[in-house]
Amino acid sequence: MPSFDPQDRARLYHYASDLRNWFQEWLLEPVQKATGGIIPAALSTLYADMNELESEFGRQLDQSIGIDDRHAPLLKRILLYQRQHLAEKHEEIRLKTLAQRSATHWMRSQSPSGV
Repeated sequence: MPSFDPQDRARLYHYASDLRNWFQEWLLEPVQKATGGIIPAALSTLYADMNELESEFGRQLDQSIGIDDRHAPLLKRILLYQRQHLAEKHEEIRLKTLAQRSATHWMRSQSPSGV
């Protein structure tokens, strides 16, 4: 059974909530609209598990918690989501920095004194 300290719990709660919201907005709601309001059992069960895990992370954030092994696949997905999210943020910062450096270099090369 994995165990998480309060700091990790707060982060995991945030990412579990983000993943659940993404799942609801981009998968659950479109499927529900396409099927006339019917949600397949597998999606309904997965969404319920997401809510349960998010609630476990969100309760008493100042205490450590152990997560049941049955949530391991969902927890793995949350951690992958977190890693992807952080990688996207880092790439965004890297591209902005690169663009700023390129613009600065170009502006210097265009000035009459070259400074």
